[in-house]
Amino acid sequence: GSVGNYFLYNTWYGCTSLATAVVPDTSGWEVTGSVGDSFLRNTWYGCTSLVTAVVPDTSGWEVTGSVGNYFLYNTWYGCTSLATAVVPDTSHWNITGSIGDSFLRNTWYKCTSLTTAVVPDTSGWEVTGSVGNYFMTSAWTDCTSLATAVIPDTSHWNISGSVGTSFLSCTWERCDGIKDISNIVLSNSFNTLSLYSGTDNFYHTFYVSVGIRDTIESYPSFYDGTLIIDAGTPTTRRSTFSGRITKILGTNSMWK
Repeated sequence: GSVGNYFLYNTWYGCTSLATAVVPDTSGWEVTGSVGDSFLRNTWYGCTSLVTAVVPDTSGWEVTGSVGNYFLYNTWYGCTSLATAVVPDTSHWNITGSIGDSFLRNTWYKCTSLTTAVVPDTSGWEVTGSVGNYFMTSAWTDCTSLATAVIPDTSHWNISGSVGTSFLSCTWERCDGIKDISNIVLSNSFNTLSLYSGTDNFYHTFYVSVGIRDTIESYPSFYDGTLIIDAGTPTTRRSTFSGRITKILGTNSMWK
């Protein structure tokens, strides 16, 4: 069957003395449908003593259909002692529908001890619908110890619908340990992708993450195929970037 809404929602929210986490034994579950809204939402929010993360055993799940809203939203928000990141095993999932709003939004926000980033295995997903708003917005904001930037594998996605606002918004904001974003690759399916759709802070996503402060207002060169992030000469911010992005690169002028 499917997994309903609010699976482990708010379960250990604010348990500041929690050092070890446990989850239900789901190893024998045979989930073949969809995953509902708020899956692991706020589950360990503010658990400041938590060092090691655990997640339900989803290795035998063969989820099809769609992923609901708020998937891993705020899951480890503010877990300042968290040193190891894990995500559910989604390698056997074959998502063919849409991705809901707030996918991986704020997931590790302010996990200041986190050094390595992980994301769900989406290599077998064949997303054909839409991608909702706030896709990975602030996923690692203020993860000051983080040294690597990764995003889910979108190589088999073929988006026929829309991509929502705030796509990759502030994803690595103030992650000053990240010096290379050249490994960020998006699928060709993200045609006519509008980033930030009317907001004025696109530069926060990458610029602040490599140590360029808010006083510098720069804009990326943008042409079909590759989005080049270049600190360059301060100028007026631009609010919307439309086109096909397949790879995001940083130029030497970005680095500290």
